[in-house]
Amino acid sequence: MKRTAILVLTFILAFGVLSVYSGADSETSEMVPGEEVRIISINLSVEERDKEERCPEMLKMLLSFRPDTIGTQENGGPWPAFFEDNLETIGYARVGLSPEGLLRGGKLAGDYIYYDSEKYECLKWDTFWVTTKSRMIGQSYRPTFPRMCTWAILENKKTGFRFAHVNCHLAFETEEENLYHMQMVSRMLIQFDQAGIPAFSTGDYNTSEGSRSYQLMMSTPGIGDPKYLAETTSNKGTWRGWEIRDTTGSRAIDFCFSTAEKMDFRQYYVIETFVGDLALSDHNGLFVDAEVHSLPEQYSLGASVVPTEGMAFKELSRRAYVYDFEITQPVDVKYVYDYYVELRDSEGKLVDTREIPSYNVDEVVLPSVTCTFGALEPDSEYTVIVYARNVLGARAEGVPFSFRTTPLE
Repeated sequence: MKRTAILVLTFILAFGVLSVYSGADSETSEMVPGEEVRIISINLSVEERDKEERCPEMLKMLLSFRPDTIGTQENGGPWPAFFEDNLETIGYARVGLSPEGLLRGGKLAGDYIYYDSEKYECLKWDTFWVTTKSRMIGQSYRPTFPRMCTWAILENKKTGFRFAHVNCHLAFETEEENLYHMQMVSRMLIQFDQAGIPAFSTGDYNTSEGSRSYQLMMSTPGIGDPKYLAETTSNKGTWRGWEIRDTTGSRAIDFCFSTAEKMDFRQYYVIETFVGDLALSDHNGLFVDAEVHSLPEQYSLGASVVPTEGMAFKELSRRAYVYDFEITQPVDVKYVYDYYVELRDSEGKLVDTREIPSYNVDEVVLPSVTCTFGALEPDSEYTVIVYARNVLGARAEGVPFSFRTTPLE
């Protein structure tokens, strides 16, 4: 049965069958390389109910839209194994860590991004936890289910065009927690906008239009909701429960926020996730079709937008085998996503490296971050070089610092 499902899904991809479900317009033209982006957001629901019927029908529905990327929430229960056996087999790759911090095999439901790996290369991706410190794996703002955010930068293999997809599932327990989460996600979108990268942020935001969280995102310069910007739009809710009902005009809690100034939106469509009397999820999905404008200057400049002013070293300790130091973050740390640190020996050979986050999406950005290198030779010369990097991975000129380990007594 698994093989049959794969053959059916391959057929859908090969022939672009859009008439199976009413969501996508069968008259839509083929993709313009490097300009048109087709995004889906879907809360799959970890429920095990009707999984033998739900899984293949859901996947067939999603692929009928010919998406470049699919942002999934509640990707647990029956879904990970099914997607690995089917979606990834026919040319889609997955990025994202589970709530426990695992690439594969996590027991808790994750928020992953799937992308067309035949068309795109993933240049960079990351997962952070939406808590008081974004690198505390498995943690949450309060002692509840860990909330997280995964993002990816994708590059068209033929044209070099790039865009970013951010995917998340925010808390519903309190307005305070949801607002805090939304602030972190908005800061991530700002990162891409500052780097000149068109970006989409999909997710089950667990808040509604008019809420403080929604207004916070909509008041962020350059960010918009395609529902109100698209040439063709849909006024349906995304929270439906398991009942089959008309959601016209009802509440939306799933959104696809975008860097609106960088694109025109062709279509915003609410995907009704049921086939006959079979409910595929308790959420409806979203489909957004956008055409990106010519890109701004920052897109090609890369490292020039990464500052180093104010960045400095402070030695914490120097021992025979271990060296600890502190990096004072630049004045404009909001432009720095992380630091790439090299350790070189007296001959200039690379000995070790580190990647250290700047925590610039956190509510309180740390004034400094620390780094440790171990397994060093005693009484030996080393040089540490720190590179500040933006979200693209482009780095500024390195700042070096040389030291000598203490001899053995």
